[in-house]
Amino acid sequence: MTIRELIEKLTDADLDKKIDVVAWREAKKGNKNFSITEQAFLGGAISELKTSEGYEYIIDNIPIPDAGASIRELFKKLSDKELDRDIDDTIAKWREKKSYTGIVFFRLFLQKDDGRSYIELAKVEIPDKNNQVDSTSKDNMNNKIETGLYLPTKEDFEKAYRKLGKTHKQEVPIDEVLDIVEANLTEKGLMLHENWRSITEQNMSREGD
Repeated sequence: MTIRELIEKLTDADLDKKIDVVAWREAKKGNKNFSITEQAFLGGAISELKTSEGYEYIIDNIPIPDAGASIRELFKKLSDKELDRDIDDTIAKWREKKSYTGIVFFRLFLQKDDGRSYIELAKVEIPDKNNQVDSTSKDNMNNKIETGLYLPTKEDFEKAYRKLGKTHKQEVPIDEVLDIVEANLTEKGLMLHENWRSITEQNMSREGD
């Protein structure tokens, strides 16, 4: 799993929402050692479900201009080498050090350069090496299966739906959405479960109930 792949798991809404530095300064101005002109940074970390229980940064502070910027714009400041850095070993060593076997999340923060006075901007569950996630996690649809093959998440489906929604004035046919989902995931090199289409359609139907 690379940082670029983690970024692709974020929703368009998370990526394109403008970060409000002024509002952050106002909210944090009462904190100790916090200046009303404090420089804002974007930081990315792997963490447990609760950040208070442990996290480790995998993206160094990216300066955020006073006028604000979107997460997508800020990530353009990272080099291809940084974006394509594999973090599987980092996660494995972090798990071993903490004796942690639970869900691992990728979190993004608006913060000071020392990581303090932070506000969480977005988070997404990190699949394991078999591209599986915890089926009980509320942040993802059920895509953990015994075969180790991949089932699309809710985010995979919604990303494809939004793409088609831009060209359809009426209701988007689910078969067309699933075609886009398949193309996106196949391009990433994921091996899909043989019944992924029917399972995903059932999952989405239950989600809408």
